[in-house]
Amino acid sequence: RLAAAVHFGAIGLGTAVAGVGLLAHVQVVGSPAPAVATLAVFLAAGAVGSARAQRPFAAAAAQRRRCGVLAVVLMLAAALVPALAGVIGGAPLWSRLVVAGAAAGFLGYLLGSPFPGALALLGERLLVAWGWAVWAAFSVLGLAAALLVAATSGFATTLLAGAACFLVAGALAEVCG
Repeated sequence: RLAAAVHFGAIGLGTAVAGVGLLAHVQVVGSPAPAVATLAVFLAAGAVGSARAQRPFAAAAAQRRRCGVLAVVLMLAAALVPALAGVIGGAPLWSRLVVAGAAAGFLGYLLGSPFPGALALLGERLLVAWGWAVWAAFSVLGLAAALLVAATSGFATTLLAGAACFLVAGALAEVCG
């Protein structure tokens, strides 16, 4: 059970930390209305990713893949998003919205899938409630941790911390199944 708790905790922490790291770059679109639209794309894509993960991909190997792909994408984002924000910062609003919306949608989709994938691995009703509780607690703690990491080390480090969480979660996927 400890390994399963760490799996769920790493997913909750990683989702919160990575989300803060990614959404910090929404400022590239400028005014609040486009930023809110980008956030809406991020959240909607996360919902689609969650729905997709509930399909018959409830195998530990699929969960490891989801977490591994997400970790690699977050590491790439840590390197590329700041540079991309600098390049498109002076572009017309419509092009900034397209780039920010596409990035937010892609990353939101990926971030939406590990938690329902982990729930599908558990099976037992009592353990599902327990998994929700661990994930929720670490998601809340993750928001505070993300703000602290971002303030002290920058948003790229925040994305890397999220990637590390998903590497841990992927390594422990087998214990949930």
